[in-house]
Amino acid sequence: SGINFAELIVKNEYSEAIEQLNYVLESAEIFNFEEIKSIAFEKIKNLRDPEETLKIIKKY
Repeated sequence: SGINFAELIVKNEYSEAIEQLNYVLESAEIFNFEEIKSIAFEKIKNLRDPEETLKIIKKY
């Protein structure tokens, strides 16, 4: 779902991107929750900077 998130950010579809992010957070019990939380925080922090957000997403 990281890729979907990235595509939405690039298209400036922030509300849809937030929905994706919420879904990721709701599903976080199947992942390492702390890791997901920090990734999510970085994504939210960089919503106004699509290029930076893409760099962060590509790390994961």
